[in-house]
Amino acid sequence: MRLRHCTVLATFAIAVSLAAPALATTHNVQIMLTSFDPANLTVTIGDTVVWRNNSFLQHTITSGTSCTPNGTFNSGLVDPDAVFSYTFTAQGSFPYFCILHCLAGMRGTVTVEAPVRVQPTTWGAIKALYAVGQP
Repeated sequence: MRLRHCTVLATFAIAVSLAAPALATTHNVQIMLTSFDPANLTVTIGDTVVWRNNSFLQHTITSGTSCTPNGTFNSGLVDPDAVFSYTFTAQGSFPYFCILHCLAGMRGTVTVEAPVRVQPTTWGAIKALYAVGQP
C-alpha cells in the first residue's frame, strides 16, 4: 500500500512539474573587440539578454538593420566591463549592431520564439493513468 501511495505522489509531482510554465531565462552575449559572441541567439518571449563589454573599447547595442537604428532598444555607450540588458516581450527577429563599429561588421540578431505550451494535466488524468492495468 505504501509503495502505491509513493507511486501516485511521484506521478503527481512529475505531472505538475511538466505542466508548470517555463521560467524566463537570462542569456549572455560577450562583446569581444568588434564582435558579438554569439552573434546570433535564439530566446523565448520573456527572456533577457545581457551583453557584457569584454573589450577595451566602448560599444553600443542598438536595434536596427544596415547600421540604421529602428528604436526598439539602444544601450547608449557601454564602457569596458559594463553590461546592458534587454528583456524581449514579443516574438520576431531583432537585428542589432554597434553604432561605432557597424561598418566593421559588428552586428548580431536575437530571434525570439513563443514558449512551447505544455498541456495541463488534471488529477483525473493522473488517476486514470495509475488505474490502467489495476484489477
